[in-house]
Amino acid sequence: MFFAITGRKLGNAAERNLGFFAVAAKLLDPQASAPDVVEDVVAEELALIEENAGIQYSPLMNMGQTSEGAEAFMEDYSQYIPRGHYAENEQLQRYFKAMMWCGRMTFRLSSEDETKSAILITLALEQDKNQKMWDKIYQPTNFFVGKSDDLSYMECGELLKKVHGSGAGLKDITSDIGKWKEFMKETANLDPPAINSMPIFEEEIQPDREQEIKGFRFMGQRFTLDAAIFQRLVYRDVGKNSRGARRMLPRALDIPAALVADVVTDPNGQVLEETTGPIFPIYVVVQVDGKLKTTSLLLG
Repeated sequence: MFFAITGRKLGNAAERNLGFFAVAAKLLDPQASAPDVVEDVVAEELALIEENAGIQYSPLMNMGQTSEGAEAFMEDYSQYIPRGHYAENEQLQRYFKAMMWCGRMTFRLSSEDETKSAILITLALEQDKNQKMWDKIYQPTNFFVGKSDDLSYMECGELLKKVHGSGAGLKDITSDIGKWKEFMKETANLDPPAINSMPIFEEEIQPDREQEIKGFRFMGQRFTLDAAIFQRLVYRDVGKNSRGARRMLPRALDIPAALVADVVTDPNGQVLEETTGPIFPIYVVVQVDGKLKTTSLLLG
């Protein structure tokens, strides 16, 4: 498919996809070769992964786009350090890194070019036996862990059918600018992930977090209740405390604290001081109109 559309409106999006799957292939098998057209950018991504480089701008995802600033795509390359039983041998380590890559890199719907990449992947999965092969990986993890918290080819495919009708191919999608605008407009109605797992800027720079993190993932991250709770008990959801400090990391006791209706206080109604650090308000996560909301347990 790539060579059929190189140089057309989707050329950059197709090249990004070529690099995306080349990185995954080389993470699984270091002897795998990357196509010449993306060889350099694939090498850059692999170097960042192997160096555990922390939060950096992604060379691959930003190709052909703004490469820095609020509009550029950032990735946390420390997430590729194998952990748990995945660290036991080289084969599991390679599997871990490849699945993290396929589950973390987000083709953001706020970027038209990345959305084009998502559409091309969706069309490719609908060809031949690709969808069945994808299901062999997705469905077992879906059974044991839960469904993807991110948009996948299933949601993207349904939206393509809604806008273009069943059986629409690459030519249909690229030839009708009106349908393309309709598709981009309809993406606003798709649900964002409940859990954010990608780096974004502070609220003053990127106030609409849901808009920034909404996107397509080839093998999305899974929803877990503890992650949903932890996310709402740290900055940005929780503001600065009275000392101006930001709560950047959750604590193990946040989970039981979020599941109780009361807290231990002194006779004056103040939360007892913790021995591990400064006092922060304790919050609970409740469901309101089908969405998780954060509310403070400290009322005075």
